[in-house]
This record gives sequence, structure tokens and C-alpha cells, in this order.
Amino acid sequence: MATSWQAMQHKAPSLLTGTTIANVETANVKGITYYRLKLGAYQYQKNAQADCDKLKQQQVSCIVSYYTDNPVKL
Repeated sequence: MATSWQAMQHKAPSLLTGTTIANVETANVKGITYYRLKLGAYQYQKNAQADCDKLKQQQVSCIVSYYTDNPVKL
């Protein structure tokens, strides 16, 4: 996960600097565990979408979804 985080920081440093709230969700699909990294806790969906759009401009895939509390330390 650290390598992925560093790659994202390199692509969008203005959005991914300083302290970032991060959560990981897991899903088991047909016996395979998938992990979704969730960044930020936004009060307003429009702000989350604006940052997501900025990430997409830097070729970082993202979607806006609801916050879950499974924090990880980055």
C-alpha cells in the first residue's frame, strides 16, 4: 500500500500532502479479497467530487462514496 500511496502523491502532490484521513475497506468476491483505499472525510459531497475530478485529471482513478471508519496510518 505504501508504494501505491507514494505513486498517488507523486501524481497529485497538491491534493495529497500533509495529514490525510485514510480508510481501507475489504470485500471478498469469489474467494478473492479486494482492498479499497478511501482518502479524506469531506463534509460536503461537492467538495469530495471536486477533488476526485482533480485526481482524475492526474490519471488517478477515484470515485466518491460514503465514509467508513477503518483508519490506517499513512
